[in-house]
Amino acid sequence: MIEYGNFNFIEQRLGPKILFACILLAVHIRLITGRTKAPIYMNFTHVGIMHKMEEIFREKVKGKLDGHIYGDIYVHECPAELDLALEPLAADEVIMKPLCIEDVKDIHDLYPARDIECLELFEKLVRQLPGFGVFTNLDNELAAWSLQSYYGGMFSMQTKPKFRRKGYGIQVAQSLTKLVIQRGYTPFVVIRPENDASRGLYMKLGFRKAFEAVRGTFVPFAEEDQPPVKGVDGVENGTLTEEIPLEKQCGLNGAGTNGTASEKEQVEC
Repeated sequence: MIEYGNFNFIEQRLGPKILFACILLAVHIRLITGRTKAPIYMNFTHVGIMHKMEEIFREKVKGKLDGHIYGDIYVHECPAELDLALEPLAADEVIMKPLCIEDVKDIHDLYPARDIECLELFEKLVRQLPGFGVFTNLDNELAAWSLQSYYGGMFSMQTKPKFRRKGYGIQVAQSLTKLVIQRGYTPFVVIRPENDASRGLYMKLGFRKAFEAVRGTFVPFAEEDQPPVKGVDGVENGTLTEEIPLEKQCGLNGAGTNGTASEKEQVEC
């Protein structure tokens, strides 16, 4: 059993116990072999795991978690809600069809984190995994899209600004969710906490919050870093002062719900 605070990794959905062990093993190998010069980028990972990793980095190499972004993991748990009756697409205006390699540039241009994910990644995904797009009949312009990424993961669903409030987003999300289930996966999405529109859309389709995750880069301490500048709460330009206890040095909060959905956030099917 792996525990952190009152957080029990065995009890969590999606079974992050093995993931946690593998991540810590990789971190310790880097620390033992001295390969700590290069940063370690972590995609959205359980906040409890990231908190523990941050403790290790601060203790072993005076490292830090840089530029972290929070995301809530929503898992499809209510199958009946997926049959939500939607207003049909206007057949004289648009059509929904599978994505193809010719659509990749438009997909990448719409993707908000395109500075992190390269165009070639989307080419690989479109070639190997399913996705749907809503296209205009007039000139075949891509209005909205959604794409499976890995396992049950559903990539960012995007709609061009001029086509919003037409129901295209929920149409592609519903169709892709059904297909992902047919392919034998449990669909899940990452939703930024402040994105009320996406949360409402996916909850209509039967998704429920499972846990909180964090994306960021662990960077080791470097003596050539710029001299620290006084900030707030003992933080100096991203580096914490010596007097602060280790448990208060972490940028992530391991208390409270420990990353799981609280009772207030849990919604029955």
